[in-house]
Amino acid sequence: MNKLEREQFLRTLIKNCKADLLKDNKKYPDNWDGHELRQRVKDVFGQVVWKGTEMTGSRKRDYNNEVIVKGLI
Repeated sequence: MNKLEREQFLRTLIKNCKADLLKDNKKYPDNWDGHELRQRVKDVFGQVVWKGTEMTGSRKRDYNNEVIVKGLI
């Protein structure tokens, strides 16, 4: 996947998550603040990782290494 394809993939993924979060905003309790909303964001983005598509083995180790080496955390 080249840089342009990655950017398009990320934009679409984020756009869809954003739309879901905002669509459900009317359902959120009034007493929810940053804690609950951050958890909701985490849950919605977590839903886009489907069972069976999680990285395992050497691919996961390579990913973790790149995240650390490139300071992505």
